Amino acid sequence: KKSIKKTVLFLTGIISFSSCFDLLDVSKELSKNLDKKEVFSKASYLKEWYGDIYSRLPDYSETGMNVRSDGAFKNIWAIFSGELACSQPYILKFFQNTYTPSNMPSHLWWNDYKEIRQSMIFLQMAPSSLGDSGDQSGYISKEEMDRMKADVVYLMAYYYFQLFELYGPVPVIPSVANPDDKNIDYSRASVDETVNHIDSLLDELIDGKYKGVLPNSIKTGTDEDYTHNSSDYDLTNILRPTMAAVYA
Repeated sequence: KKSIKKTVLFLTGIISFSSCFDLLDVSKELSKNLDKKEVFSKASYLKEWYGDIYSRLPDYSETGMNVRSDGAFKNIWAIFSGELACSQPYILKFFQNTYTPSNMPSHLWWNDYKEIRQSMIFLQMAPSSLGDSGDQSGYISKEEMDRMKADVVYLMAYYYFQLFELYGPVPVIPSVANPDDKNIDYSRASVDETVNHIDSLLDELIDGKYKGVLPNSIKTGTDEDYTHNSSDYDLTNILRPTMAAVYA
C-alpha cells in the first residue's frame, strides 16, 4: 500500500495539543492552564469543542466565483468539476491549467483530518452527562450528550466521505494518536476499506450504539411541506444531522 506521509504532518504539527485550544476560542492565558480532562468537565468548553467539529462543513450557498481565495470549503469544486459553467476569464484560466495533487491551490486534507481527530477525542472524553440539573448553564443531560455524540459520529463519517470524494481511498485512523510519537505513519486504505469504515460509522446511528438518538428530520409539525410553515420545523437545530441525512 502507498504510505500517506501527509497524515504525519497533520498529527504531529497541525493538531498539537496547544492548537486545539486555539480552536476553542479561549484566551491564551487560560489555555495554558487547561488540559483535556478539564475541557471535558466543563459544559461551556465541551460545547465549544463540539461546535468546532462543524467548522469544516462545505458552504454550498457559494458558487465558487472567487476560486483563488475562497478555499476548499466554499463550493469551488462545483466550478472545478464542471457542475457550474462560468465564462469569466480568470476562472477559465483555472479551468485550463493542468492541476496535480502538488499544485492544486485548495485542499480538504489537513482540515478534514483535523476534525476527524477532534471527533475521536470528543467521543473518547465526553462523559455520559455533565453538571447539575439545577445549574442549567453548566448542565448537559444524558439525552443531549447522546445527541451530541451521535452528531459527532455522523460528522466524522461525512468528513471521511469528503476525503474519499476528492482523493479516493485515504488512510483510516483507528485511534487517537499521541502527537509526540515521531514514528506515526498510516497506509492508504483500499476503496473497500474506506467505504466500509464510512458505513460502519453510519451503522452506529442506524442499528448500533446510537440507534434512535437522531431525529428522523427537523420537522415537528403536521402541515404539508409545500406550505412552508416555519413553525413546523425545529429551526434551532437546522444544521444538526438527522436520520434523513444518514440514509442519504
